[in-house]
Amino acid sequence: HAEAARYFKLAADQGFSQAQYNIAKCYENGEGMVQDSAKAAHYYSLAADQGLATAQIDYGNCFQMGGMGVPQEFFQFCSLLQPRC
Repeated sequence: HAEAARYFKLAADQGFSQAQYNIAKCYENGEGMVQDSAKAAHYYSLAADQGLATAQIDYGNCFQMGGMGVPQEFFQFCSLLQPRC
């Protein structure tokens, strides 16, 4: 997992939304690297801003539950998920 995470990070830092989502998952679950919820939320945010639907859902869930260094904020949750409904 560590090697995959390293490549995801390289691609994520170059702006590839799917790689940003993948590295967020790695940070969230501690796969191939030390678990870091704040970094996971950061990369979910980057991918969500580029329109990646899965990232918008996962980042929106951070706001719904108030986790991963993101405050619970129902209106932000709704605004992220509204385009998907």
